Amino acid sequence: MWFVIAVLALGAMGGVSYVVGSRLLASSTGKQSATAQGDAVLFTAGKYLTNLRDNGGRRYISVDITLELSHARMARELEAKKALLEHTIISVLRDKTYAELEGEGGMLALARDLADRINRISETGRVERIFFTEFLIQ
Repeated sequence: MWFVIAVLALGAMGGVSYVVGSRLLASSTGKQSATAQGDAVLFTAGKYLTNLRDNGGRRYISVDITLELSHARMARELEAKKALLEHTIISVLRDKTYAELEGEGGMLALARDLADRINRISETGRVERIFFTEFLIQ
């Protein structure tokens, strides 16, 4: 008698697990297709260290940049254009002075400049936002 009850209980637990697992799988599949249809994607652009345009090149900037892109296909495009992306970022950074980058306003202006320049080289999407995970000016 106990054996029959145990088998029925295990069968019921297995059935519940199957139903819950099926719904979770369907839910996550829906999220993946929504991401593929246009949700923003994060792309690690990398860490950059370069001199600023100040007198004598004594000042430098070190930044770690993550881009929020409008489409996953833009991430594939930027990966294929990695050398051009890095050149573009370094060019923008080297053209700045310490005074232009000071404070939160300077950081926001740099983010706008970078987004504008990167958007010029992209054919498949837009940079929505730029995150600096490291920002050091010396």
